[in-house]
Amino acid sequence: MLFDAMANDIETFAGMAGAFSVSRETVMENKLLFQTMGRLFQRLKLGSLRLLLIPVDSSVRDVRVSNLLVEFVGNLYAGNRTYSPDTPIGKPVFTLAKRLDWVLPIIKLFGLNLPFESLTSLFGSLIYNPISDIQGEFTI
Repeated sequence: MLFDAMANDIETFAGMAGAFSVSRETVMENKLLFQTMGRLFQRLKLGSLRLLLIPVDSSVRDVRVSNLLVEFVGNLYAGNRTYSPDTPIGKPVFTLAKRLDWVLPIIKLFGLNLPFESLTSLFGSLIYNPISDIQGEFTI
């Protein structure tokens, strides 16, 4: 729904954007950019990573990236991050993160402090947690 609204109903998306710390005014001032990004995410499938010479298992090539992003964020809050680097979805995501790690030193040159050391560690924390919810221990 989020990416559909971004692509096709900018007013609805502007109302949702506050949840991501983006003001309604920012969305409306940049609506062409947001609509274009929404349309791109609607069309982008995991199989598209093959264009970057990243192998993608045939069983997940038709999975929409927008659906995965929503699932990753939902799983982060639910604690169910089960896409290990060995799964058909985990392999291409971790490979992409490793290939994009070269961007971080350039970003740091501009004085931006990032709360993660690498894209691999960022994506890894978003999609995979080796400790099951049942085995996890919490101290109160």
